Amino acid sequence: MVRLGNIVPGANLISMDVGAMERAIGSHPWVKSVRVHRQLPHGLRVEVVEHEPVALLALGDLYLVNEEAEPFKRIKATELMDLPLITGIDREAFVASREQSMRSLRRAVDASTQYAKSKAGSMPLSEVHVTLDELTVVTTSGQEVRFADGELSPALERLERVRAELKNRSLSAEVIRLDNRARPNWVTVQVTDVRPEKGERTGK
Repeated sequence: MVRLGNIVPGANLISMDVGAMERAIGSHPWVKSVRVHRQLPHGLRVEVVEHEPVALLALGDLYLVNEEAEPFKRIKATELMDLPLITGIDREAFVASREQSMRSLRRAVDASTQYAKSKAGSMPLSEVHVTLDELTVVTTSGQEVRFADGELSPALERLERVRAELKNRSLSAEVIRLDNRARPNWVTVQVTDVRPEKGERTGK
């Protein structure tokens, strides 16, 4: 921060341009906010809050997104982090219809955050796909879960119950659909097709 803010050790505190220091430090993509305070007679206090990335946004390029759904840094493939990837938002639409695209992005970030904090989060997410009227999450194991619009908490509770029931029956699901708008409490499950390998006996 000393180099980024052009802070010169031993310089006169009164003559220092703390506003310029704040702007210089704030220009770094990881810096969310910064405050520089004089502490007379000999001190300078720098308070920095960094962005906390919660997801990656696929928007042509890849961007880190914080919990406020703010894309704050473009990254390279070599910088990939273990974060859910948000897809479904078109780059041209993001520029032309920024407000609408931001609503979709906030919905995706909220879904990812709520999912991670719920019991369902024991199966981590690899992707969150969002459109104007649909939201689909994909776990790292490949399970797809589709949600309807509306409050997510009840749907996440139903998801946990469905997964528990599948586990009790020694089953796994490829797709779990919680997107029935006419009957919100209904759940449709596509069970994983487990076929015996060639030569394996399935019974007597």
